[in-house]
Amino acid sequence: MIKLQDENPNLLMHICCAPCATYPVELLKDRFNIDLLFYNPCIYPKEELLKRMDTASLFAEKMDLRLKFLNADEKSFLNKAQGLESCSEGGLRCAQCFQQRLQKAAEFAKSQKADLFTTTLTISPHKDSSTILNMGKMVEKNLPGTSLKFLDIDFKQDNGFQKSIELSRNLGLYRQNYCGCRFSVKK
Repeated sequence: MIKLQDENPNLLMHICCAPCATYPVELLKDRFNIDLLFYNPCIYPKEELLKRMDTASLFAEKMDLRLKFLNADEKSFLNKAQGLESCSEGGLRCAQCFQQRLQKAAEFAKSQKADLFTTTLTISPHKDSSTILNMGKMVEKNLPGTSLKFLDIDFKQDNGFQKSIELSRNLGLYRQNYCGCRFSVKK
């Protein structure tokens, strides 16, 4: 993890959904000025996307945080996933999805003059945190003309996933039963 020099630096936190954001926000809210970003072109179907957006808005309001939504066209995800449709959860298709979201989060963080960016994707027990963290560092390295840093935290550490479930329940948040893309829908 990077060392912090500024007091309460500005952090753009990419969120995949409100429940996954609960514990990361709780963990970091006293150390950072947090803004949330919802950019998830993988979410399917549209009704699910709208539920997750509504829940993210509710969470941001309850936590008194700013939340931005970026246009998320599923076609852009499907283009990234082309040829990888049969990959298992956590495989190459997911890596493409992580890269797409982290890249967009970094670009948005840069445009907002944030000091750091991160993602809540590492909280899932179904996601390989080292892949996500390495990808975040790669995106940081390849983003020219900025001092923007990737805050590499594995939020599933210290029982983070279980804490997110409890916090979601306490806040009355809708909690989905699949990652989000059409390939991860439980049948």
